[in-house]
Amino acid sequence: MGKLLFNSLKFLLGILFVLITSLILVIGVGFGEAYMTYPRIKIESINTLNDIVKKSIESFLNAGLPLNQYIGFKSITNPIINSESIVNEISLLDKENNIIAANSLNPGPGTSAKAGEFKKSRLQRKGDKYLVRENNTHYELQVDLFSKFESTSVGAIKIII
Repeated sequence: MGKLLFNSLKFLLGILFVLITSLILVIGVGFGEAYMTYPRIKIESINTLNDIVKKSIESFLNAGLPLNQYIGFKSITNPIINSESIVNEISLLDKENNIIAANSLNPGPGTSAKAGEFKKSRLQRKGDKYLVRENNTHYELQVDLFSKFESTSVGAIKIII
């Protein structure tokens, strides 16, 4: 009777060990995969929304008008700011990276002023049509703007998430 109980207990502990080990591996791999892919998915979804803003501004530029005369930046970016809770700020930059217009949910100094120094992100991939940089608290997505009248970038849209 004692030997049967010991064998049953040994069998039960073996099953319990396999179950706990499998559960730890599934949770670990799941969280690891989410940590690696979620930011990239969010950045790509924000870039998709950013394409709407980019097309609007580039149609303005292709009409031969200068970037610093673009009006309606807040009205075109408000839907993105209001619908995407992770977007902190959207800025329109000129060639020298000076802010022409900005939109943010938080009034006062922009998030870009508070965020600190950004460095190249691990999320940046070859072939991306945008630049991704990051610091300890934020990601920065920057998309260049082009005009049919100039061969280089005439400015950029910068989104801080």
